Amino acid sequence: LWKSTDKGETWTEISTNEGFPEGTLGIIGVTVSPVNNQRVWAIVENKDKGGLYRSEDGGETWSQVNSERKLRQRAWYYR
Repeated sequence: LWKSTDKGETWTEISTNEGFPEGTLGIIGVTVSPVNNQRVWAIVENKDKGGLYRSEDGGETWSQVNSERKLRQRAWYYR
């Protein structure tokens, strides 16, 4: 997962930041809060730590807020 703050001129990987699952990542769905652009949600496919993650600081750190498989069992939807 990558982030740009300068209209795509440069990019920073944020999927290696604290709290994001490690290892092989599958499909990632991401959205930014329309009220607070520092709040980011990502639904992440990962064998051991997949689930819904939230960042309150623009992707600097992440917290898993839900690990229920039913949230991510239809990963084919993104293809």
